[in-house]
Amino acid sequence: MTWSRVGLPAVIVLMALTFAVLNPNFSSAVNVRNVARQSAILSLTACGQTIVILSGGFDLSLGMVIGLISVAGSLVMAQTGLWTGMLAGLAVGVAIGTINGVMVAKMHLPPFIATLAMLSAARGLALILSGGLPITDLPTDFRWLGAGQVLTLPLPAVIAAIVFVGCHLLMKKTRFGRYVYAIGGNEEAATYAGVPVARYKMSVWALHGLLVGVAAVVLTSRAVSGHATLGEGAEHRARARARQHQQHAARRARDEHPHQRPQSHQRVDVLPDGGDGRDHRGRRLRGPVASQSALRHIVSAETSRSRL
Repeated sequence: MTWSRVGLPAVIVLMALTFAVLNPNFSSAVNVRNVARQSAILSLTACGQTIVILSGGFDLSLGMVIGLISVAGSLVMAQTGLWTGMLAGLAVGVAIGTINGVMVAKMHLPPFIATLAMLSAARGLALILSGGLPITDLPTDFRWLGAGQVLTLPLPAVIAAIVFVGCHLLMKKTRFGRYVYAIGGNEEAATYAGVPVARYKMSVWALHGLLVGVAAVVLTSRAVSGHATLGEGAEHRARARARQHQQHAARRARDEHPHQRPQSHQRVDVLPDGGDGRDHRGRRLRGPVASQSALRHIVSAETSRSRL
C-alpha cells in the first residue's frame, strides 16, 4: 500500500479529527447527517461525470441542465402532480444527455464545444420557461424526497449510495463498463476491435443525463422550488470529484500492475488483415501490434466468455 492510495483519505480523516477537536458539534450525529445530505447531490452528478470522463469526454453544461430540469419538472408538477413532475424531470435529463451524445458521437463535435453550446441553450430555455422567477407551487409531499429519512439516514444520501454501488458494478462487472474503458483508453483501437463506439458513447451520455436528472429532482425537493440557477457551478465540483475518482483508479491500477504502462498511454498499431508486424518498407514496428482479424478474434472470445 503506497501513500498515493491512502494520502487523500488520510488527509480527509485528519481534517475531520481536527474539526471535531475544535468544535465538538462537528462530530455530532445531526451534523454528520447534514453533511451526508448536502454531499448527496455532488455524489450523484460525480458518478455520471466519472463515466463520461472514462469514455473520453466531459460535460460543461451540467449546472445549467440541473436548472432546466428543475424548472421543467416543477412546471409539470405544479400542473399535473408529484409523480408526473418527477418523471418529467428525469425524462428531460435523459433527453438532454442523448442530445449531447448525438453531438459528440454522431456529429463528432468535441465535448467542450457540444456541452458549451448546451450550457447556453439550457440556461436560456430555463430562464424563458420560468420568467426568471422561482416556481413555488409544488406539492407538500415533494419535500420528503430531499428532507426525509430512512432508518435515521438521510434519503438523498441513501439514493446516492445506491447509485454509487450501481455505477461501480456497472463499470467493473459488465461488458458495458469494459467497452467504456476501451473507448476512453483508445477509441480507434476499440473501433477496429468491433466495439460499436457511437452507440456506447450515446448510452454513456444518456446515463449521465439520467443521473443529472435524479440529482436535479432531489435538489429541487430540498429547495421546494424550481429555479433556473439552482445548479449553477455544479459542473466544476462534479468534474473535480470525478477527476479524483479517475486518479485514484489510475493509481490503484499502477500499484497492482507496476510493470504495465497505463491504458491511456498504450499505443496499438492496427494493421490490415495478414499484417506481420512490419510496415510497407519491411521495418518492424515498435510497441504492441495487432491485426484487425486478431482484434476481432479477441473481442469475439471476450464476448463468448461474457455470455457463459
